[in-house]
Order: sequence, then structure tokens, then C-alpha cells
Amino acid sequence: MKYIITLLFLILNTGISLSQGWNNQTSNVSNNLFGVHFINANTGMAVGEQGRVLKTTNGGAFWQAVNFSDTYFLKAVYMVDAFVAFAVGSVGTVIKTTNGGTTWNSVIASGTGQFNCISFLNSSVGWIGGFTGNVLRTTNGGLNWNSQPEVNFTINGIKFNDLDFGLACGDGGKIYKTINGGFNWSTRNSNTNGNLFALDVWNADTAVIVGAGGTVLLSIFGGDVWEASPTGLSVSDQLNSVSFCGNSSNICAVGKNGRVIRTTNFGQNWIIQATSTSDELFGVDFTNSFTGYSVGATGRIIKTVTGGGVNIQQIGAEIPANYSLEQNYPNPFNPNTVIQFNLPNNSIVNLDVFDISGKLVKKLISQQMSLGKYSVEFNGEGLNSGLYFYKLTTESYSDTKKMILIK
Repeated sequence: MKYIITLLFLILNTGISLSQGWNNQTSNVSNNLFGVHFINANTGMAVGEQGRVLKTTNGGAFWQAVNFSDTYFLKAVYMVDAFVAFAVGSVGTVIKTTNGGTTWNSVIASGTGQFNCISFLNSSVGWIGGFTGNVLRTTNGGLNWNSQPEVNFTINGIKFNDLDFGLACGDGGKIYKTINGGFNWSTRNSNTNGNLFALDVWNADTAVIVGAGGTVLLSIFGGDVWEASPTGLSVSDQLNSVSFCGNSSNICAVGKNGRVIRTTNFGQNWIIQATSTSDELFGVDFTNSFTGYSVGATGRIIKTVTGGGVNIQQIGAEIPANYSLEQNYPNPFNPNTVIQFNLPNNSIVNLDVFDISGKLVKKLISQQMSLGKYSVEFNGEGLNSGLYFYKLTTESYSDTKKMILIK
């Protein structure tokens, strides 16, 4: 009896929950987090309200608070290497660390408005952008900043590929391009008046921009020509951040209501990935095709090591006569088990895993699926031993079964 009570306590009080390829991490803060940047799969920083800077060196297993301030908030962070990082935010704030975040020093910039974005090539050369066209460049690690002319609108995203080629995007659908390091900027046509919130550059040819109304703009012409990519999102959606994922074809974007979308063919098709959060996501960064992090409201941090997807396999070509949910195997399991189900019709499918208290701990599937027999692998890593329930739901069918995780 004592073992059962202890086990239930651990299950009910665990700080870890999982979703379809995206795992919640413990930030230990409740402030909104706006920006995230990683230098490799394990080492990165997140920033947000109250001057929060969080750092991890073990892939997010532990996030350490390394800065706090009541006088400003931070919108973006850029890690140059394991020691040097910059962060920008409200009231003209620009801070820098040269010891991995142990201490931070204010960097004097010529402006008092909010800075929204940052891009560095190395520890010396970088750019920041913000309100009312405030774009600045440094060539000496932030000791001095020079104003960049010809940008007249608020800038929300900026990215340089080299010392010369850079792009910026902002309010009112504005896109700016430079080919001389920002000494001169010229506008490009976005074919939208909606605000554009973020961009990423893969090389001097390929770039992506996201914004209001679920907008995704793609360019393969060095930012000179942009085409809208149909995502299937509604005009009420909003995408706040975007990241290339290991190559020029893979892109992930995040936004309102915990929205995560992913393409693996440069925008020909987008998949809406399920997460177990409805918190708005403000920042995303991938270090390769599989490992990525996103941060958002109320201190939310989520991570994927599968590219955000889950391993779903169709079994044979036989058409099932009825809906059914099979018993998982093996059962008990540690940490992997397989769940099979049958769909006699095309269906909107939700396959969820709950703990003994009824709390959702993993959303395996949340998507339209064709008829057929399927199997999906469930990984219980990060969960405590105990009894769990998995539930299959379609428009006309629902069933729940038990499974036991033993470690």
C-alpha cells in the first residue's frame, strides 16, 4: 500500500508531459518567454519578461536562470558560442555576456525604443532591429553601434547570411534587403499589408518569412521575389517565429494557440503538428532536422527530437470492417510499446495518453487520416512507472484501454 501511494504521488506531481513529438520542459518561471537560440542540440538560451535569461547545457533537462530585471523585458537572444551571447528588448536594452551567462553587461546603443530581433555573424559583427525602423550595426562586439538608414517601419525580424547579404521584415508587410552589410536597404514586394513577425535565411538564395493571418512567404531568389505558401491556416491565426530545420526544404513555424506547422518540401505541403499546450508560442529554433525548441507564454518551453512528428505506420492494404482499438504490446512495457487501431473510413483521428488522474500526458495523433490499419509507437521516457490510459476518438467512435509502464 505504501508503494502504491508513493507511486500515485509521483505520477500526479511529475512536472513532465509529452505531446506528439513535442515534450514539455520545466522552465521554473511563469513569465512569457519571447526568444530562443541554440548553438548545438544541448546548449541554448531563452529570454523573456522581467529580463529573464534561461540557459541549458543538457538539452533542456535543466534550465538555469542567469539574469533577471524588473526594468526591462527581452525579446530576442543570439548565442555566438558557448561564452558570448547578446540579448535585446524594451527601452533600448542590449545586454552581452562573455562568460556563458554568468554575468551580463549593458551595451550602449543609440536609441531608447524597443529592439525586437538580433543577428550576429561572429563575436564582433552583428545587427539589431526594432521600433520605427531602428536598425543598428556593430563591428566591434557592441562597443559601438551605427544606425542603418532607409528603414522606416518597425522591424520584427532580421537575419544576415554573410557580411553583405541580409534581410529584414516588419509591420505593414514590409521587407527590406541589403547587399552591402546594411549601409543601404531597399524594399521588396510582399503582396501583403499584414504584419510580418520573423524570418530565417538558409543561404543567399533561400529564405522564409512568417506573420499575421498564418502568412508564410518563401523566396528562392535572394529575397527579391516572394511567394505565399498555402498553409491551410485561418486569417485569425498568427505565426510568430520560424526556423529552417537542418536543410533548405525543412521549415518549422510556431504561433498562437500553441500552433506548430512543419514542411519537409519547402512549403508544397504543411503539416499541423499537435502539442499539448494552447499557450502562444513566440520563438522557435532548430539545430538540425530533428532537434528543435520553442518558447512561449507562461514560461512554456517545448522540445522535439523527432522533428515534431510521431512514427505512424500503415499495416498492409486491407480495409477494416469496423473501427477498433487494440491492446498495446508489449504490456507492461519499458519504455516503448506499440498501439494498433483500425479505421473503416477516412476520419479525423485523436489518439491520446492520460495518467491515472485523467491528465493528458501525450497527444500521439491529432489529424485527418485515410481508412486502413495503423500502428503507432508510444515512448514513455520521462514518465514515471504506473497505470496509463490511451484513448482513440473519431467523429463516430471512441474507445479507451489501459497500459502499464514499469521501469
